[in-house]
Amino acid sequence: MSNNSKKSYYFILFSTFALIIIQFASCKIEKENQFKVVTKQQVAYKIETISDTVNVNEYLKSFAYLEKSYFKNSGMMVIVDNDDDYNLKKDLSNEFDINRDLYLNLKYDTINQKWMEGNDFDKTVVFGRKFKYVGKDTIRGYILEYQNKDLPIDSVFKSEKVYKYYFEKEIFVIPR
Repeated sequence: MSNNSKKSYYFILFSTFALIIIQFASCKIEKENQFKVVTKQQVAYKIETISDTVNVNEYLKSFAYLEKSYFKNSGMMVIVDNDDDYNLKKDLSNEFDINRDLYLNLKYDTINQKWMEGNDFDKTVVFGRKFKYVGKDTIRGYILEYQNKDLPIDSVFKSEKVYKYYFEKEIFVIPR
């Protein structure tokens, strides 16, 4: 197995593990029914796209950057809905009922590090999304900030150590 194949294999394996962690964390948070509200004065983040226009069935390249985090020592990941027919709600009440993709920060996503040199890898996530319909659309998701820069070994985030920040960004999808 070549070095690139090994890296890809480990990246996929780690991404799968991280998605399992999110599922467990989300279940625990949902059980406790705690959705924390954080004001814009406490946290600042940017959602940027390479362009505001994308071809149908091609990936919109984007990144999220946590400029001012709630926790002093934190990491982040991005969860994006990936179905044009069922959208993530602003209050995240349907986050377990829709298809979604998980993107890890650049500490773990070594493939995209070269594009984001100079950024804090713990607080930067590169992500993408395909759209299947032409016209005005919106990319929706949330940033999950977790305390301590490392993902928990036991696969469970404690609810008091996690905050979720909903975002949406309008884009335009054109035919190929």
